[in-house]
Amino acid sequence: MMTSAATVDFNRLTHAYNHVFTDAFTSRKITPENLKSVFEQTQVDLDASQILIEDDRIIGFGFLGIRGQSGWITSVGIEPDQRGRGLGRDIMQALIHTATSRGLSTLQLEVTDYNEVALNLYESLGFETRRKLLTLDGEDKPSIDVQHPVTDIKAEHALSYYDAFHTIPAPWKRHQHSLSQLSRTHRAWMMNQAAYAIGYAWGGIIYLDDVGFLPGEEAIFGQLLTAMQSEDVLMRVHNLADNEPAWDVMQSLGYEAGIIQHEMWLNLAEA
Repeated sequence: MMTSAATVDFNRLTHAYNHVFTDAFTSRKITPENLKSVFEQTQVDLDASQILIEDDRIIGFGFLGIRGQSGWITSVGIEPDQRGRGLGRDIMQALIHTATSRGLSTLQLEVTDYNEVALNLYESLGFETRRKLLTLDGEDKPSIDVQHPVTDIKAEHALSYYDAFHTIPAPWKRHQHSLSQLSRTHRAWMMNQAAYAIGYAWGGIIYLDDVGFLPGEEAIFGQLLTAMQSEDVLMRVHNLADNEPAWDVMQSLGYEAGIIQHEMWLNLAEA
């Protein structure tokens, strides 16, 4: 039985979520409170999201985030012992139907390039890759001169520069709404009011959830990253699109891509 995710107790939903992803590349053990926070950040609509129940057991699910006329599909998962039955396709078709009935114009999703089964499924449903989303690691401190000081500011204040620093639309999880939900736990580094990085430091790694700079200020952005990095700290940037200006700068500084995802789109008017 396919039904709305809003009809199921959230603790039960969280348990199913954790169980389905126990064999994922990155194990996702998450509490109900943390899962609710993730859904708030990405604007997941539980009424529009779908779960598949068989013999009173949740055997699959897919969640749909909605922003205006756009939708974003995330965490489509099937219980390991139920895979190979075409249930992922059933859930995807249900989500596409829901998005269409809600009047959405486009659907997006992200899938790692090594997940060929899911990639083939999404392509068969009409999704097309628009660009690649990269997780970048920088291990070595660049040897460039830093001519300006770094200012440590609140993430909330840094986000007032968001529109000016993003001439190309950022991926769904780096939308300003998503970042604003993280502002209580994140900090921001800024240089010359021309470039910023938003993230947090933990365990010898600086995790950056957003980076950006004013048009033409590539040099300032490079200096900012250089000033933030020390010899014993790894810098990691999540979900940077390969058509964003920051990618060219970071590549020139020696950052290397680890996890690569396809950002895929479906035009619902043509589906």
